[in-house]
Amino acid sequence: MMHTASFLAGKRVLTVDDSSTIRTFIRGILGAYGARVDEAETGAAGLEHARSGDYDLILLDLVLPDMDGISVLREIRQTTERSA
Repeated sequence: MMHTASFLAGKRVLTVDDSSTIRTFIRGILGAYGARVDEAETGAAGLEHARSGDYDLILLDLVLPDMDGISVLREIRQTTERSA
């Protein structure tokens, strides 16, 4: 039986991970279900994407080359709270 994930169709997803293998895997899986996946390799790039886009889901690595994922999450939350 094939499962469908139609709830992903058209959703915007941001993947923040320094591993190109993981980013490629996530893009392939979620993209196959119709999600639009953006990618960032560093915390700073992830913050830039998050500030400029309206994402339904952000997948965030905890260990990034320039900052830890928890710090990225805090910055994203502060940004969204200020703009709300």
